[in-house]
Amino acid sequence: MADFFTNLLCKLGLALDIRIGTEFPVIVLCNTYAKPFVFDGVQCGSIEGFLQAVKLTDHDQQIRVCSLSGMEAKNESTSLWKKSQTVWWGGVEYDRQGVEFQALLRRVYRACYDQNELFRSALVATGNKRLVHLVGKCDPRETILTRDEMCDILTELRSL
Repeated sequence: MADFFTNLLCKLGLALDIRIGTEFPVIVLCNTYAKPFVFDGVQCGSIEGFLQAVKLTDHDQQIRVCSLSGMEAKNESTSLWKKSQTVWWGGVEYDRQGVEFQALLRRVYRACYDQNELFRSALVATGNKRLVHLVGKCDPRETILTRDEMCDILTELRSL
Protein backbone atom coordinates (compact mmCIF):
# COMPACT_ATOMS: atom_id res chain seq x y z
CA MET A 1 0.00 0.00 0.00
CA ALA A 2 2.88 2.37 0.80
CA ASP A 3 4.30 1.93 -2.72
CA PHE A 4 0.90 2.83 -4.20
CA PHE A 5 0.92 6.17 -2.37
CA THR A 6 4.57 6.75 -3.18
CA ASN A 7 3.87 6.13 -6.87
CA LEU A 8 0.99 8.59 -6.64
CA LEU A 9 3.28 11.20 -5.09
CA CYS A 10 5.72 10.67 -7.96
CA LYS A 11 2.96 11.07 -10.55
CA LEU A 12 1.81 14.27 -8.86
CA GLY A 13 5.37 15.61 -8.96
CA LEU A 14 5.71 15.65 -5.17
CA ALA A 15 8.30 12.86 -5.03
CA LEU A 16 11.20 11.76 -7.22
CA ASP A 17 11.97 8.08 -7.77
CA ILE A 18 15.73 7.54 -7.93
CA ARG A 19 16.41 4.94 -10.59
CA ILE A 20 18.45 4.16 -13.68
CA GLY A 21 16.97 5.27 -16.98
CA THR A 22 15.82 8.67 -15.79
CA GLU A 23 17.14 12.15 -16.47
CA PHE A 24 18.90 14.81 -14.44
CA PRO A 25 18.75 15.27 -11.53
CA VAL A 26 17.43 11.86 -10.51
CA ILE A 27 19.82 9.69 -12.52
CA VAL A 28 22.83 11.40 -10.93
CA LEU A 29 21.57 10.34 -7.49
CA CYS A 30 21.68 6.65 -8.50
CA ASN A 31 24.50 4.85 -6.75
CA THR A 32 25.68 3.34 -10.05
CA TYR A 33 26.06 6.74 -11.74
CA ALA A 34 29.72 7.70 -12.28
CA LYS A 35 30.54 10.30 -9.61
CA PRO A 36 34.31 10.21 -9.00
CA PHE A 37 35.55 11.05 -5.50
CA VAL A 38 38.19 9.94 -3.01
CA PHE A 39 37.24 8.21 0.23
CA ASP A 40 39.82 7.43 2.91
CA GLY A 41 42.52 7.83 0.27
CA VAL A 42 40.83 5.41 -2.17
CA GLN A 43 39.65 6.58 -5.59
CA CYS A 44 35.96 5.76 -6.05
CA GLY A 45 34.21 5.81 -9.41
CA SER A 46 30.76 5.75 -7.84
CA ILE A 47 29.01 5.11 -4.57
CA GLU A 48 28.04 1.69 -5.95
CA GLY A 49 31.72 0.79 -6.29
CA PHE A 50 32.17 1.48 -2.59
CA LEU A 51 29.00 -0.42 -1.63
CA GLN A 52 30.19 -3.50 -3.48
CA ALA A 53 33.76 -3.15 -2.14
CA VAL A 54 32.70 -3.36 1.51
CA LYS A 55 31.37 -6.85 0.82
CA LEU A 56 34.97 -7.99 0.16
CA THR A 57 37.67 -8.73 2.73
CA ASP A 58 40.71 -8.27 0.46
CA HIS A 59 41.97 -4.67 0.48
CA ASP A 60 43.40 -4.82 -3.06
CA GLN A 61 40.07 -6.12 -4.37
CA GLN A 62 38.26 -3.36 -2.49
CA ILE A 63 40.42 -0.71 -4.17
CA ARG A 64 39.75 -2.23 -7.61
CA VAL A 65 35.98 -2.43 -7.05
CA CYS A 66 35.80 1.07 -5.59
CA SER A 67 37.09 2.50 -8.86
CA LEU A 68 34.12 1.07 -10.80
CA SER A 69 30.76 2.56 -11.69
CA GLY A 70 27.59 1.50 -13.48
CA MET A 71 26.81 -2.14 -14.02
CA GLU A 72 30.51 -2.90 -13.88
CA ALA A 73 30.37 -2.03 -10.17
CA LYS A 74 26.99 -3.68 -9.61
CA ASN A 75 28.24 -6.92 -11.20
CA GLU A 76 30.91 -7.23 -8.49
CA SER A 77 28.21 -8.01 -5.94
CA THR A 78 28.55 -11.00 -3.68
CA SER A 79 26.19 -12.37 -1.05
CA LEU A 80 28.91 -13.86 1.17
CA TRP A 81 28.43 -11.08 3.76
CA LYS A 82 24.75 -11.91 4.31
CA LYS A 83 25.23 -14.95 6.52
CA SER A 84 27.46 -13.11 9.01
CA GLN A 85 26.01 -9.63 8.36
CA THR A 86 29.63 -8.45 8.38
CA VAL A 87 31.21 -5.98 5.96
CA TRP A 88 34.73 -4.57 5.85
CA TRP A 89 36.48 -1.28 5.18
CA GLY A 90 40.03 -0.19 5.89
CA GLY A 91 40.82 -3.46 7.64
CA VAL A 92 37.91 -2.99 10.05
CA GLU A 93 34.93 -5.31 10.38
CA TYR A 94 31.51 -3.67 10.57
CA ASP A 95 28.21 -5.15 11.66
CA ARG A 96 25.86 -4.39 8.75
CA GLN A 97 23.16 -3.61 11.31
CA GLY A 98 25.40 -1.48 13.53
CA VAL A 99 25.57 2.27 14.06
CA GLU A 100 29.24 2.28 13.02
CA PHE A 101 28.31 1.02 9.57
CA GLN A 102 25.59 3.66 9.31
CA ALA A 103 28.21 6.30 10.14
CA LEU A 104 30.52 4.84 7.46
CA LEU A 105 27.75 5.09 4.87
CA ARG A 106 27.13 8.72 5.79
CA ARG A 107 30.86 9.46 5.54
CA VAL A 108 31.12 7.99 2.04
CA TYR A 109 28.08 9.91 0.80
CA ARG A 110 29.41 13.09 2.41
CA ALA A 111 32.79 12.61 0.70
CA CYS A 112 31.05 12.30 -2.66
CA TYR A 113 28.88 15.32 -1.88
CA ASP A 114 31.87 17.45 -0.86
CA GLN A 115 34.01 16.48 -3.86
CA ASN A 116 31.57 16.04 -6.74
CA GLU A 117 29.88 19.19 -7.99
CA LEU A 118 27.47 17.31 -10.25
CA PHE A 119 26.21 15.26 -7.29
CA ARG A 120 25.68 18.43 -5.21
CA SER A 121 23.90 20.14 -8.11
CA ALA A 122 21.61 17.16 -8.61
CA LEU A 123 20.63 17.13 -4.94
CA VAL A 124 19.92 20.86 -4.98
CA ALA A 125 17.86 20.46 -8.17
CA THR A 126 15.47 18.10 -6.38
CA GLY A 127 14.20 21.03 -4.33
CA ASN A 128 12.02 19.92 -1.46
CA LYS A 129 10.54 16.91 -3.21
CA ARG A 130 10.46 13.65 -1.35
CA LEU A 131 13.20 11.29 -2.52
CA VAL A 132 12.19 7.65 -2.98
CA HIS A 133 13.82 4.54 -4.45
CA LEU A 134 11.02 2.15 -5.33
CA VAL A 135 13.24 -0.52 -6.88
CA GLY A 136 15.45 -0.74 -3.79
CA LYS A 137 15.11 -3.43 -1.16
CA CYS A 138 13.71 -2.76 2.31
CA ASP A 139 15.29 -5.52 4.41
CA PRO A 140 18.76 -4.52 5.67
CA ARG A 141 19.68 -8.20 5.99
CA GLU A 142 19.23 -8.63 2.23
CA THR A 143 20.90 -5.48 0.88
CA ILE A 144 23.98 -3.46 1.71
CA LEU A 145 21.89 -0.26 1.58
CA THR A 146 18.12 -0.15 1.91
CA ARG A 147 16.03 2.27 -0.05
CA ASP A 148 15.12 4.14 3.14
CA GLU A 149 18.76 4.37 4.23
CA MET A 150 19.75 5.80 0.86
CA CYS A 151 16.93 8.33 0.71
CA ASP A 152 17.45 9.41 4.32
CA ILE A 153 21.15 10.06 3.67
CA LEU A 154 20.42 12.00 0.48
CA THR A 155 17.77 14.07 2.22
CA GLU A 156 20.21 14.86 5.07
CA LEU A 157 22.86 15.95 2.56
CA ARG A 158 20.38 18.10 0.66
CA SER A 159 19.69 20.07 3.83
CA LEU A 160 23.37 21.11 4.23
